[in-house]
Amino acid sequence: MTKRRIVFHSLRSRTTAVLLFAAAAALLAFFVVSLFAEWSVDHWYLSASAQNRRNDAIAERLQEQLDRKPISAADSSALQKWVVKREFVTLVVFLPGVPYEVDPWGTQDLQNDSDLPWNLSRQGFDFYPVTFSDGEYTVAVSETSELRLYQISSYLALAAGFAVLMSILLTHSRWLTRRIRVLSGEVNAVSHGELEHEIVPIYDDEISSLAQDVEHMRSTIIQRTRSEQSALQANSELITALSHDIRNPLTALIGYLELLEMDLDHLPETDRDYVRACLDKSYRIRDLSGEMFRYFLVYGKEAKTAEFDDYDAQELMFQLLGEYCEDLLSRGYQVEAVSLEETCTLRTDVHLLKRVVDNLESNIIKYADPAEPVRIEARRDGKKLTMRFENRVATVRPDAVESTHVGLRTCSAIMSLLGGRFSAEENNGTFTAECSFPIKES
Repeated sequence: MTKRRIVFHSLRSRTTAVLLFAAAAALLAFFVVSLFAEWSVDHWYLSASAQNRRNDAIAERLQEQLDRKPISAADSSALQKWVVKREFVTLVVFLPGVPYEVDPWGTQDLQNDSDLPWNLSRQGFDFYPVTFSDGEYTVAVSETSELRLYQISSYLALAAGFAVLMSILLTHSRWLTRRIRVLSGEVNAVSHGELEHEIVPIYDDEISSLAQDVEHMRSTIIQRTRSEQSALQANSELITALSHDIRNPLTALIGYLELLEMDLDHLPETDRDYVRACLDKSYRIRDLSGEMFRYFLVYGKEAKTAEFDDYDAQELMFQLLGEYCEDLLSRGYQVEAVSLEETCTLRTDVHLLKRVVDNLESNIIKYADPAEPVRIEARRDGKKLTMRFENRVATVRPDAVESTHVGLRTCSAIMSLLGGRFSAEENNGTFTAECSFPIKES
């Protein structure tokens, strides 16, 4: 996809431009609507015929009021009360020699001259004969309700300008939000393993820069994944070759040494020590190679072959730990076992779990003090199940060798595959290992 270049290369400059454009468009909308509304009022509402109709109606209502409740033409206060109720009505009563004006704000005397009728006519007044209690007088009537329409038109113009401003800003905001949402979806796809999903920046700004960084990260992850896969394949081939090249001659060598050990009486004393030492070292090499192969299998393959199923935790712990307690007892170790007392469901892979216990049992056999009891416990801690192994480390073992901790690292790796946690520590000669599993909620 080709990147679309635009004028602004930053969100700040683009946002500033959008704000200025929105403000200009809002002002334009305000003036257009205001001018159109004023033109409509002037053209339709303030036409001569429309004004005459409204003035005629006011004059008729005034005469109807005077017929119901006659007042004197000089009673300006009574006329002023009537005008206040109409809000936009102005009257000019032509009394002999002293004409006066009545509007919602009060009354005032006008100068009586020959130009007064002409000036009032220019201002939109119409003249009507009105009968008062003291006779008939000429009354000039003007209705100015267009002021309300001008006010409404101003509000409409403001609303139109605000609507244009908000529509432009919201459109820009939706555009930014859509881009962020699209980028978020692409990042989410990559985070869920869809590494072949290419992220292509569309514009040239900070969001596109972020997209470029994510795309670079995706490419880096792909390269590293391929490198790791190549290294894993190479390790697999190496381990397979080592398994063949080491185990086969090692098995034959152990066989020869065992045959020699069976016939040690015919060998000199020095040769007997050499045979025993060679046999012990051969066993050690066999054990180390076995641990190495198991460690590789856990890190290289088990993540794809682990098969989870639901088990009754109480029954599983009883069978699994019971076998190893019996095995340790048969080897001369003292065992204190605490079985799981609560019933719960555990989702796990039994074969991988047995491998963890195998490694821990092997560690106990190699390094535990047979004179001290080995404590094996299964218990429930809230929402997790814990297996605990505790033993005293032997201070002197004739066949002891330095631990490589491969077995413990294997246990940790397997527990991670099972969704649990593994911890091991040695404190004041006491070795403790704990395996924790999440309990399946019913």
